[in-house]
Amino acid sequence: MKASRPGGRFGIPFERDSILSGITEDLRRTVGQEVEWWRWDSEDTEVDDVYDVGSVAGGRVWHQGIIIPCINVTVYQGVTAQDERGFYNTDVLRVTLNMEDVERYLSTMPATPDDYLRDRVVFRNQVYRPTHFYPRGQITDQYTLFTLDAAQVNPEEMINDNQFLKYAN
Repeated sequence: MKASRPGGRFGIPFERDSILSGITEDLRRTVGQEVEWWRWDSEDTEVDDVYDVGSVAGGRVWHQGIIIPCINVTVYQGVTAQDERGFYNTDVLRVTLNMEDVERYLSTMPATPDDYLRDRVVFRNQVYRPTHFYPRGQITDQYTLFTLDAAQVNPEEMINDNQFLKYAN
């Protein structure tokens, strides 16, 4: 059990810490899953002047992926669009994280989620890109959970992303 903080044993900081450690012990460690998170590297990336794809010289680059423990990870099967351009299907990944892990691995996400829109998340050998962020379980001005949705990156979209070619096959 964590030591009491100012405000007494039943103060907001104590209660939030108790919730976060309870989530870790009861959910994340017991039934949780993991994702591999790749942060976008804007400094080393070279993008084509016309198209938003990697240039021939260097291409789009992400920092080496890190394993992040999750409370829950679910794949929602996408709607299949059949039209004159052909068959196209994109799944949605929903990831729920303990705020304790967000603060440890993705510390600026709650304040600046748009900075994470070019990242990549790998789950079960499928690549996804974050699209929506949902802080949850608010206690005063802090949260206890963080959920995000990510859209599947289909193989033809990874053709110039050397770090993800193994997932494109």
